[in-house]
Amino acid sequence: MKVRLDHNKSKYCEAIGIAIGIRNDKTRTSIDLRYEQYGDKEIELLANELYNNKTITELNLSNNEISDIGTQYIADMLRNNMTITSIDLSKNQIGDIGAKYLRDALQNNKTLIMLSLESHQIGDTGAEQLAVALENNE
Repeated sequence: MKVRLDHNKSKYCEAIGIAIGIRNDKTRTSIDLRYEQYGDKEIELLANELYNNKTITELNLSNNEISDIGTQYIADMLRNNMTITSIDLSKNQIGDIGAKYLRDALQNNKTLIMLSLESHQIGDTGAEQLAVALENNE
C-alpha cells in the first residue's frame, strides 16, 4: 500500500497517513518525525497507534510542538508499549506537568533506555520528578 502526503498543508491529515502506515507496516523499527511541527492532536493519533505496536523501537519526535498534553499521550502509550527503547522529545514545549506524566509512565516501563529531553521548559520540580523515576527504572 502506498500513501502519498506530499505538499499537504494539514499536519493532522499527514499524521493520519503516518498512523495508518504504523498500523500496517510490521517491519519498520524506527520513526523519525523531527521538525514536522506536530502538535498535541497529531501526537495523540501517533501514540494511539503505537500503544500496542510490537515493532517500533526508536521514536524521534524532536523539534515539534508537543506540550504537556501531548506528553500525556506519549506517557499513556509508554505504560503499555514495552517495545520502544529510545524516544527523543528534545526541543518541544514540555514543562513540569509533562515531566510528571513521564515519571508516572517510567515507573511501569522498564524497556525504555534512552529518553532525550534537551531544551525544554522543565524546571526544578519536573527534574526532581524525572530523577525519582530514573532511580527506580534501572
